Amino acid sequence: GTEQREKKMGKRKRDKDVAEDDEDIDLDAEMDGNLREDALDGDEDGNNGDMEEEGGNDDDDDEREKTKKPLTQEELENRVQQERLRVLISNFSAAQLGRYEAFRRAAFPKNAVKKLMSTVANGAVGSLTAIVMGGIAKVYLGELVETAKLVMTEWQEDGPIRPRHLREAYRRMRNTGQVPASGTPQALFRR
Repeated sequence: GTEQREKKMGKRKRDKDVAEDDEDIDLDAEMDGNLREDALDGDEDGNNGDMEEEGGNDDDDDEREKTKKPLTQEELENRVQQERLRVLISNFSAAQLGRYEAFRRAAFPKNAVKKLMSTVANGAVGSLTAIVMGGIAKVYLGELVETAKLVMTEWQEDGPIRPRHLREAYRRMRNTGQVPASGTPQALFRR
């Protein structure tokens, strides 16, 4: 009785260890810079909506083939945009591809965003809200860095971005209205 239970528990632990090792291998492969093919496929997971690789199927394509319906305008635009991205990525230099891979992997930790938002909002914040805010923060930071790179070009400076470049970029973005007003909020209604 107890001996068989111990054998089963040992087998479960070994199976779990093997599964964790497989996950580590998958993460290592992704970190090795083998993102070119995934990036060419279109979405962040590298699936491009195709589930066939994982044993599933793409119901929309199968259904469309059966009924022979034409593509909607939105679907056509999505496919054109994916093809443009595919062509763009295939023409990246090694340095550009490295930066693109870093951009795709970069993300704010969901728990940290959730904690900061709950502190600011004085209440509970949902996981989806934290994910959206993390995405917005990533886009904002990307714009700030891009503006800082423009500042460096205008000042004819090379090397890494320095704090003075970021301050100037922030100032420019604030002057063009890309940064929300900060400071004390004004009352909506006055007595």
